[in-house]
Amino acid sequence: MVTLFADDYASLESTLSTRQSIHAYTRYAPVDVTLAVPGTAENLLAVDAKLPTVNLVTNPSMETGDPPTGFVAVGSTIAQSAAQFRSGANSLSIDPDNAAANEGAYWILPRVGGGGAANNQIYIVASVYLRRATGTGANSQIAIADSSGNVLATGNSVGLSETWTRSVVKYPIPIGTSDAFRVYVTTAAQHNITFFADDMQVELRQDGNDTDYADGAQGLWNEWVGAAHASMSIRKRGLRIIKGFSLRATLDTYLAFDHTADSVTGLFLPAGSTMSSSWPLDFKSNISMINVNSGEAPRVHGVVWGYQGA
Repeated sequence: MVTLFADDYASLESTLSTRQSIHAYTRYAPVDVTLAVPGTAENLLAVDAKLPTVNLVTNPSMETGDPPTGFVAVGSTIAQSAAQFRSGANSLSIDPDNAAANEGAYWILPRVGGGGAANNQIYIVASVYLRRATGTGANSQIAIADSSGNVLATGNSVGLSETWTRSVVKYPIPIGTSDAFRVYVTTAAQHNITFFADDMQVELRQDGNDTDYADGAQGLWNEWVGAAHASMSIRKRGLRIIKGFSLRATLDTYLAFDHTADSVTGLFLPAGSTMSSSWPLDFKSNISMINVNSGEAPRVHGVVWGYQGA
């Protein structure tokens, strides 16, 4: 039975000791940025505002299996496709039978412990990104159903296009429920357009809100619970407070903290030199960079240390 809630932060990381709580650094981020457009300031690093979460889908970016492991066809032919993808290298291709609406595929959410009272409600929050290869037209969506396939909640209908668009649905688990659920990705109305699904996420949340997509391959502060692309994944809190840095520039550069860099707000970092902090700082927004000399595109690289915030 699934009992790990995505917004139960304490379950994602161990409680900090007093020593750890007052320590200057609990997060780090490597940085390596070459200015894209000389004369236009660019963030070297921005604090990470993504909420921590648990993605219960065990093959969320469709990297494992053909058809992708864990997905069951309903009124369609499904396959793994390398032709379209939002992250990773594959997506789920769905070719509807064009016999009725709600043709596609589903993934089974294992048996979930029951919901709570109004002040302790638990929601299933599911989301997926959808698109077609070329053109526009036809609609698809995500939905939550019971273990027999009876639809309980339907997400926003996505007009299929060449842009990945997210469909999101939430369902409050009734008090006393102890059941498995199905999460469907289907046509919203009958059509014969092959479409693609990627970056599917299923969360159990007390706030009922969806969060940014997460899986163990999304970089720092993300990890798989077990095997990559075959297990749940966790996103921990990212670096939210900048406390220190050590940065080197290839060309003369201005750096600014919690500002947009220019000759007034910036600190001058000469070419070939390193700038490091020697005392804990408290920046909560960004580190910005811009070239000093006209037409130059400096590269700034190094490491930023910080804290994950509350």
